[in-house]
Amino acid sequence: MARRLSEDELEQIKGSVDLVELIGQDIALTKRGKNYLGLCPFHNEKTPSFNVSPDKQFFHCFGCGKSGTVFNYLMFQKNIDFMSAVKEIAEIGNIKIDGLEEKQSFEKPHQRLYDIHHEAAIFFHHLLVNTEYGSEPLEYLQARGIDAEIIEHFNIGFSPKGQESLLKKLLIGKGYTEIELLESGLFARNEQGTLRETFFNRIIFPLADEFNHVIGFSGRTMDAHHPAKYLNSPQTKIFNKSHELFHLAEAKPVVRKTQEVFVMEGFMDVIAAYRVGILNTVASMGTSLTGAHIERLSKLSKKLIFAFDGDSAGQNAIYKALQLVNQKIPAEVVIFPERLDPDDYLKKYGDEALVNLMQHARSSQVSFLIDFTKSQYNLANEAEQLAFVQKMLPIIGQVKSIVAQDVHLTQLSELAPLVSKEALIQELSNGQTRYSKTNTLDRLQKKQTNQNNLVRLSQLEQAERQLLARVLEKPTVLQELIENQAFNFKHPIYQKIYVQIIAYFLRHDIIKVTDILESLENEERSVLFEISSLELDDEITDGEIKDLVAIIEKQSLLDQLNQVIQRQREAKANGNFEAELNLGLEIIQLQQEIQK
Repeated sequence: MARRLSEDELEQIKGSVDLVELIGQDIALTKRGKNYLGLCPFHNEKTPSFNVSPDKQFFHCFGCGKSGTVFNYLMFQKNIDFMSAVKEIAEIGNIKIDGLEEKQSFEKPHQRLYDIHHEAAIFFHHLLVNTEYGSEPLEYLQARGIDAEIIEHFNIGFSPKGQESLLKKLLIGKGYTEIELLESGLFARNEQGTLRETFFNRIIFPLADEFNHVIGFSGRTMDAHHPAKYLNSPQTKIFNKSHELFHLAEAKPVVRKTQEVFVMEGFMDVIAAYRVGILNTVASMGTSLTGAHIERLSKLSKKLIFAFDGDSAGQNAIYKALQLVNQKIPAEVVIFPERLDPDDYLKKYGDEALVNLMQHARSSQVSFLIDFTKSQYNLANEAEQLAFVQKMLPIIGQVKSIVAQDVHLTQLSELAPLVSKEALIQELSNGQTRYSKTNTLDRLQKKQTNQNNLVRLSQLEQAERQLLARVLEKPTVLQELIENQAFNFKHPIYQKIYVQIIAYFLRHDIIKVTDILESLENEERSVLFEISSLELDDEITDGEIKDLVAIIEKQSLLDQLNQVIQRQREAKANGNFEAELNLGLEIIQLQQEIQK
């Protein structure tokens, strides 16, 4: 029978494999102080920012923010779920746990939210295909070429108007609370304070994560004149539209095989591609494409193919997407003629035409950028031609293939005939040297800025970091600080980390850095990783802790002093002699406390 793994069993499995050795099989790691440093395997970088702590068996990338234990590393590296990573680490570490080979009932964070969405997806689908409520939307879908097989594959559903309480009754009956329903994003409170459903009178598309767990929904209206064609789930603890991609779970196997992924604008476009047998397609979920989307796809595929609508909005969206790609990964563009979107192109020209267009009629990203950018210039004008050329040459200069560069220079010379191709080649050759030097200077300046920031840490900030490092090493230091109820860190980020440490300690009666790191946001996690890696003396003395606390508390007095000085100036300006005198006495007292 399946059972949950205990924390002790998970710790045993985690401790059976050395994180440095595991990661060292994939990337080169160099010893730097207490940690190891290398180029991040999860995003493209030229300057190493990927740190591994052998003491804490924890990794953190200061570039992309990914971090975690051996389990997280395998999850990111192989795109597998938590239990798959646990099983693989147990196998590597030769750990035998009874029942591990069986399906585990391991409780994921926010499992109740996943369960609510699973129940809702079944409910919406049932209403569409098995009840009278679904008759009109079924006719609508069939008219758009969406048959029963597609409805089943995409688990499409319907939420009827006038029956908004049905889903609430179902979920409350299954034991979910109103607070959980609100957290799911499927409900909101109306002006009377009662729960109302987010979706009604809309065809429902379930939105799943890369493991095919439903995490949100998108509702499409059947009213052609409705101002909001789509209504999407709000951001929740399990749904972040800037990170997730529609159809990714189904597309992944094909993407891995073909090493190509089509990026489309909407759900109906993905469905149109599915209808003609093109399965390696994804779409953003009600938002513009983001850097996080590009980063995720670049880990799965060697090439991105943008197949957006043929209208001006679609072309502008492709242009913005290519700025995000910025030559990090090869990209191509499918141009749909007559300002059509993929779904309309399929209806007008048929299956074979759509397949041929998507598979064989692609432009390179540079060709698209040349064609897109030319409309911004009056190329009948000599000055405009020169400006256009100067705009495009740096982009062509980033292309690695000499043959491809030659093709693009030919395109450019045809559009700007006043400049010969020979002159373009010479300018490109000269320009590439300049571009290379500029990029090198930028990198050096950024590196110098980062170093200067480290050097310029104030005495206060150094004290706060050192004190937090001592807190992590010795719980008795934390207990002393907790007893001093007036004590707080001055910088908000250190105070937030301090509060998280206290919360963890009060729950578990120990301080476990890896668990605390995993509970933090990216910026806080980066700071705590730096703090936990500080190289300090092994011995912690009472005098050291008192001095660090004194430095931090002194800053509080200095802040009070500055405030009183400002109030005294205002009293003097207003001619309030008595207030000025009293504030002067307060200033003297604060100065004496600071001297102590």
